[in-house]
Amino acid sequence: MCNNVGLKRVEGNNAPNTNNMERSRLYNIMPEGLDTYQVESLHSYLLRLAEKHVVPVWILLEKEVAYLFSKEFLKEYIKKRQTNHVHYINSCTEITEDYLNALEIVTTRELSKLTLLNGRGLFSIKRNMIRKNRAWCPLCFESWKEEGKEIYEPLIWNIELMKYCPDHFVPLDDKCYSCGKKNKFISSSQQVGHCGKCGNWLGKENVEEYKELDEWDLWCISNFKQILEFLQQSNNIPLRHFPNQIVKMLVNQYTDGNVSEFSRILNVSMISEYVMDRSNITFEKLLNLSFYFQTSIVDLIHFKPIDKSNINLSAIDNLENRQHSYYNVTPEEVRKELQTILDSEQIPPLSMAQVIKLSKYSTYILYKHAKDLCEEITSKRKAHFLRQKEIKLNQIKYDVIPIVEKLLEEGIYPSEAIVEQRIPYTVFKKELKILIDEIMEELQ
Repeated sequence: MCNNVGLKRVEGNNAPNTNNMERSRLYNIMPEGLDTYQVESLHSYLLRLAEKHVVPVWILLEKEVAYLFSKEFLKEYIKKRQTNHVHYINSCTEITEDYLNALEIVTTRELSKLTLLNGRGLFSIKRNMIRKNRAWCPLCFESWKEEGKEIYEPLIWNIELMKYCPDHFVPLDDKCYSCGKKNKFISSSQQVGHCGKCGNWLGKENVEEYKELDEWDLWCISNFKQILEFLQQSNNIPLRHFPNQIVKMLVNQYTDGNVSEFSRILNVSMISEYVMDRSNITFEKLLNLSFYFQTSIVDLIHFKPIDKSNINLSAIDNLENRQHSYYNVTPEEVRKELQTILDSEQIPPLSMAQVIKLSKYSTYILYKHAKDLCEEITSKRKAHFLRQKEIKLNQIKYDVIPIVEKLLEEGIYPSEAIVEQRIPYTVFKKELKILIDEIMEELQ
């Protein structure tokens, strides 16, 4: 029987009550793959919705959806067609909720299953589980097209830890075969199954790259298939800190509650932090633990006892390689890596966010052993962009001086609006005003 501690019972989802609603503003199209691991993603549903209405997706968002967003910055993003947020559409964030609520209202359709929202207690909010760019299986696209099926993009393709198609076991692609470019989840001329840059079809009859999947890849595929079906079909969804309760159960069963022994055997750090609820275990680390104990995430959610005779000892290497262990790390090693980055002449200099992504060490380790170097890396990048800004302003000033002089000769006051009309490129008004004031003072 499922232990419901840390699980929330839901009666349906938080979709609008369609019984009491007027006719939908937009077509009430049915999502594909409901209640299966191939469930459609919300961004795919949005793209298909735009196709049914024969309008670009940005126009659909701006005219019919964005006004329902609760966050003003999202409305601005849509107005300016900014794509820096669109990968959150399928995730489990507040941005996801805004898109979901708005689309449910205009379609009167229950759409929460098309996102990871029901799993937000399972997935770390700090780390987005969704890729930043689209990924797809070319064989799926091609087979669906040949069979006359609806073309769509399953949610499972967009999960960052999913590297292979769960059906064909080939690598998921993220670059167009024609133009070689990556695709954001939303772009001006985008259609499902087509490149958002050049418009070419993304399906293929066969693929050249193929390798036999290792245990870890197969474990990821199996678990995400189960998780997506569980989140759609179960009335009990994990709450915050629930993954930590799973860790406590594993510690109790495997080492009789001995946290230090558990950490030592598995070479996994911060177990005591999770047991005490001082920090939340990441989903990837939880998946690694499930791999070691050969017990699926869904079985762990149901507190299924582990089988000590079925431990995957080879998974220890996997845990060590994938989890930036805090053990056996010396300050000298960390400082050497950061000093190399600091001494690099790369332009522009790397940001700390980029360094953390490239480093084999965790954020905690980097700042613990080399906080001063981390701050120097940040300062170096900041100084670079300040210099670039100064160079740019000097160039603009060089172009503005003759314009101001000409206007004064004509007896016209050089206001920002007038000067702006005569500059062959866009300049921020605040910067332009400062430059005009400087020039006027120098000419007096």
